[in-house]
This record gives sequence, C-alpha cells and structure tokens, in this order.
Amino acid sequence: MPRSTFIAVFTVAVSLAACGNSTGATPTSADDASAGDLQIAGTDANDTAGDSTDVTATACAPTYTGTIPGATLDLSKTPCVFSISAAKGVFNLGYKVNVTTSAKIAIPGDLGGCPPQASSVHGGVATFEQIDGPNSQRWCICDTGLCAPVKPPFTATVPGSYDVPFTWDGNNWYGPSDTGNKPGPAFPPGAYTFSVSVSGDVEGGTAPFTAVAKLPITLTP
Repeated sequence: MPRSTFIAVFTVAVSLAACGNSTGATPTSADDASAGDLQIAGTDANDTAGDSTDVTATACAPTYTGTIPGATLDLSKTPCVFSISAAKGVFNLGYKVNVTTSAKIAIPGDLGGCPPQASSVHGGVATFEQIDGPNSQRWCICDTGLCAPVKPPFTATVPGSYDVPFTWDGNNWYGPSDTGNKPGPAFPPGAYTFSVSVSGDVEGGTAPFTAVAKLPITLTP
C-alpha cells in the first residue's frame, strides 16, 4: 500500500516545486530559510557511465523546498543526462547527505506501518527517492507491504558527509509490496524528474519538517 505521511507530504511538495553550476550552492532567495536548511549544490554532469553528453549548468539546475534540521542534500555530482543504451540498466543518480549538527528526529513509517529501510538512512536522516514524468511513468519504493505499526522513536542524527550510491534500473516500479511485485516496463527516452525527499518530526518542534529536492533528468536512446 502507499507510503505514509512521508510520501503524502512528499507528493504535495513535489507538485509545488531539484544539478546547478559546479562552483557552489544554489543562491538563496527571500523565502529561503536559515542555515541548516536544505540546500542543493550544483553540477555540470560529468562524463560518468550512462551519460550521453555534457550539458550546461543551467540545463541541470535543481529546485528545492522545505528544510531538514541541521542537514543538507548535495546533488553537485549527480548526472542529469543519460543514454539508455550506454547505461545498460544502471543509471547512477548518487548524491550526498551532509549532516552538520546533531538533532533528534523521528522518521514516520508508511501507511503499512513499515519504517524506512536501513539502506535509506544516512547519519540518522532517511531519504526517499522517486523518478517520474509524463504518461504515468514512475519509479519509487512506495509500497512495501504491511508491518506492525510502531510509533517512530526520536534518534540523534550523526554529523558527517554521507555518500548515497543510488542506482536505478530504468524501469517503472512502485515497490515490492508484500507480494513480490516485479519492475514494470522501461522508461522511454524523454524528460523526467529525479526527486529526493526527507520528512519527519524534530524533538521539541511544533510542526513536522519536510524537504524535497528535484533534479530534471533526460533519457536519450
């Protein structure tokens, strides 16, 4: 079944509004929050396996919304253009999670009561990735089945820089559910969006936090 509040918030944030230049973070605007909030660094789409060509910084500019207590996301080395034939089913969309201070946060489970998988937690920060686009093309681990509901505990984040080696097989998928669902058909060439979201509660906070980074990606034949 679909993911929890985490995914619900993520979907709303994505509907509102994540690679920029290789020299620094995206400039802040008047409505950006203070230090420690989600900030996305830039990229120039280096020649790595699966890339089809270099693209300009402008073509890879990320957007972001929301905040993460004491942490940032960094997509500065995340490629945004891929050749489907060259990638051979391995699209490298790795990014970084930078935790700058220790904060006690609680990450909600999905609607099935399942907590985040250990592989998605980086220094205490759990991230959720999604690729989607036109004609209902979508990849995410949105359905993980049914678990016993447990109130998520507050755990301390651990300062450090964490590489997240996220790879995608190029196929549609909504998660394994509890029936072992298999990936669906491959995404065709086109323009899509790679999104990374983080949400939860901070100890002593008055409201849940949420943050979403979006990176436009292009698939060529």
